[in-house]
Amino acid sequence: MSETLNPVVVAVDIDGVLRLPPLDRGAGELSRAGVYEATVRVFREDYPVAFHDPAGDWSDAGAIGDIACYSAAGAAWLQRLVADPRVIVCWATTWQGYANTYFAPVLGIPPLEVGVNTRPRLTESA
Repeated sequence: MSETLNPVVVAVDIDGVLRLPPLDRGAGELSRAGVYEATVRVFREDYPVAFHDPAGDWSDAGAIGDIACYSAAGAAWLQRLVADPRVIVCWATTWQGYANTYFAPVLGIPPLEVGVNTRPRLTESA
């Protein structure tokens, strides 16, 4: 008798997990740390304002370019997970569907389902 296994679900965040705080850009420091840099051009009309402050140095075209560090090990791990038919991978990030627009290409993965609530952050009332 064969046993049917349920798929494993892995929910992935971006900031602080795959996209890292800036590191020293000295010669070879990034590659030695297992980190690579990529520029992501974010557009104001495609920015998750429900969860992120849209403050920044926006161009006249309504875009901002962000050079960020990414975990090479995290990207490779994510690529392996996405390729595994026993695993369902989804975003668990406040970037929501914008993670597919801005970060999936940088991480070398196809678009993923989004598994976060779309409610904006809570605010205190007076």
